[in-house]
Amino acid sequence: MELSNGLSYVSGELCDDYINDMNLIQQVAVLIPQTITEVIMDIIQRNKADRFTTISNATALARNQ
Repeated sequence: MELSNGLSYVSGELCDDYINDMNLIQQVAVLIPQTITEVIMDIIQRNKADRFTTISNATALARNQ
């Protein structure tokens, strides 16, 4: 693997560890927004399911007259 000039001093196991860490960070960077989106969507769906409208018999009767 060819490294940029800024990383030219990194070699061997240290380089392998660095590349591995960067790969892990990239995976987390992808998962965080996905997870946030999933949590928000779950909350929205849960709130939709918790809401319902009822009409009392008196109100329904008044509307039909």
